[in-house]
Amino acid sequence: MWGAVVVLFTLVPMTALSTADMTVFSTLLLMAHAIPVEQRIVARAGPSFWTTSILRIAGAMAFAALLHQLFAATGWLSQPIAPVWKPMAGEGGWIGFAYGTAKTLVVMLGVLLALSWAMELLRAAGILDVLYKALAPLFRLVGLREEALPFTTVGLLLGISYGSGLMLAEVRRQPIEPRQVFLASVFMGFAHSLIEDTLVVVALGADLTTVLFGRLAFAIAATAAVAFVLDRFSDTSIAPSDSASRS
Repeated sequence: MWGAVVVLFTLVPMTALSTADMTVFSTLLLMAHAIPVEQRIVARAGPSFWTTSILRIAGAMAFAALLHQLFAATGWLSQPIAPVWKPMAGEGGWIGFAYGTAKTLVVMLGVLLALSWAMELLRAAGILDVLYKALAPLFRLVGLREEALPFTTVGLLLGISYGSGLMLAEVRRQPIEPRQVFLASVFMGFAHSLIEDTLVVVALGADLTTVLFGRLAFAIAATAAVAFVLDRFSDTSIAPSDSASRS
């Protein structure tokens, strides 16, 4: 996401962007960023890299197109953006690049360690069980059962990159049906890192309601549609064998 944000503010003047423009760009970015890295992590849990990547990109394009048409037809969010934070250029040269990369890696290590320890503390205190029960009705809307709650919750709140180790640990901790892992991965592709990524794009001028609640609603509807197609496909695929066995 960070590279795309810097490129946007470098190539497009702030005065040329409306809140609607930033919101559409942000929803596209929130759903379809870091595909090579994040979908490789998802593939480690079982689902196909290409299938989940295509679904994620197609969903991002569809949601962004819907928002664009809505904003263009209604004039909603047509006011100029008012970002509270604007990315600044870093130090030039290889030394500056090496320093920035090393600093980023150290920060990521600290964040990952903190997240891992926090999850273990929350699990030991029983807080995670309360959180899973609170999110269970939401997950049932997209066809996810209780066994997939820990895996999905980590990605939903922490993100696929930062939460990768914890997500894979949850898959190994208890067996999860492959179909459940696939649906959870599709859902997380549309709605992951709801805390950090949402705060970033809102700080850049995107509309909070759209990028948070709108994205979550689209993720539920799109994943439920994928679950429906899977059910129909499964029924169709087993029908011939069933009829053959009956004959």
